Amino acid sequence: MKRILKSTRILLFNLLATALLLLVIDLSITATYFERNVINYGNPADKIQCNSSLTSYDYCPSIVQTLFMDRRDRLIPVYNYIDANRRSEYKDKALKPTVTKKNSIFILGDSFIQADELPITERFEHLLRKEGYDVTAYGYSSWNSWQFLRISEQLPIRTGDRVLIFSMINDYPTSYDRSTSQTLKNLQPVVDEYGGVSKNKSLYADYTTQSFLLNRIFPNLSNIFKSLSVKHGNEVNSQNSFPDNYGTTCESVKDRSLLNSKLAYEYVLLSLNPTCWNKELHDSVDLNIEILRKIKKSIEYRGGIAELYLVPAGWAFNNQNTVGRMTGDYNFPYGISISQYKLSEYINSRGVPIRDLTDVLKSASDKDDDLYFTVDGHWTSKAHNTIYKNIVRIIDQ
Repeated sequence: MKRILKSTRILLFNLLATALLLLVIDLSITATYFERNVINYGNPADKIQCNSSLTSYDYCPSIVQTLFMDRRDRLIPVYNYIDANRRSEYKDKALKPTVTKKNSIFILGDSFIQADELPITERFEHLLRKEGYDVTAYGYSSWNSWQFLRISEQLPIRTGDRVLIFSMINDYPTSYDRSTSQTLKNLQPVVDEYGGVSKNKSLYADYTTQSFLLNRIFPNLSNIFKSLSVKHGNEVNSQNSFPDNYGTTCESVKDRSLLNSKLAYEYVLLSLNPTCWNKELHDSVDLNIEILRKIKKSIEYRGGIAELYLVPAGWAFNNQNTVGRMTGDYNFPYGISISQYKLSEYINSRGVPIRDLTDVLKSASDKDDDLYFTVDGHWTSKAHNTIYKNIVRIIDQ
C-alpha cells in the first residue's frame, strides 16, 4: 500500500512539474508575440467605421486575428492585422510599398478579399501596391452587395480612381443566411465569431486567446491527426446524392431531394439557364443587380471607374476545393463543376457589366487545389497572383 501511495505521489509530482514547466515555456513564448489589439482605431474623423448601421453586421473591433487552417491546407498559423474599418494592415509598416501613382484603387469584397488564410504580402492588394498604387481593401466574412453599397457611398473617390467590387456567388441565393436578400430581410446585426473581442479584456482572457500551446500547438496537432485519419476526397459519399444527369436541362434538378440542401439546389439552379430559376431566386438575383447598378452609377458620378467581378466558388472548377466542396450543405463531387456562366450572362444582359473570373483562374490552374485551398475553399497565393495580373492587364488597356 505504501509503495502504491509513494508511486502515486511521484506520478502527481511529475505531472504537476511537467504542467508548470509547460506553463513557463508557454508564457515565455507567448510573451514574445503577445498582441493587445495593436492596430489603433485610426482617425476618429474617418467616416467608414465598421458598425452595424453601416454593414448590418457587428464587425467593429480592431483586432489581431490568428487563423489555424486544416492541416491539409496549411500547417503554419497566419496572422492578420485589421483596423477599425476592417481594412487590412501591415504589422511591419516597412513592408508597405511606396505610392508612386496618382490614382487610388479601392477593393470591396468579402472573405475572398479579407484573405485571412494568407499573409498580406501574398494577397493581390499588396501586389497592386508594389505597382505603385494607393490601395485600400475592404473585405470581411460574408459581406455582400448591401455592404458594398453602404461602404462605396463613403469612399473618398477622386476622378480616375478605381473601385473594384468582387461579387461572390454567395450573394445571390435566397437560402444563404448572409446573402444580400437575407441581410435586407432581417436587417439585424449579426455578431460574428470575433464580435466579442474587446480592447478591455482581462489579462487572463488575453493570455488564453493568444496562448502558444492552446492556439498554436494543439489545433495543429488536431489537424495533423485529422488529415491522417481522413483520406483525400472521402469525407462524404457525394456521388450518391447528386443527380447523374446534372447540367443538361431544368428537369435535371427538378427533384430537389437529390441535392444535399436548398442552398446546394440554388447553386445548381444558378448554373443553369435563368428560365430554370424560380421566382424567389429571380427576385434575389435582380435585387443584387439593382444594387450593383446603383454602386456603379454612384462611383461614376463622382468621376471614379467601377469594375465589377463575379467570384467563382471552388466548385466552379472540377478539381478545386476538393474536400471542402463535398462537406456541409454543398456535397458537390470531385470532377463536377457547378458553373456561374449563366448567372454572369444574365447580369450582363441586364446592363450591368461584370467580369466572370472563372476563365481567368481556370487558365492558370495546373493541378488540383492550386487555386483554392483543399478544405478552406478560399484563394491560394497563386490565385491572388493570377487576379493581380488580370487587374493590371485591364488597367493597362
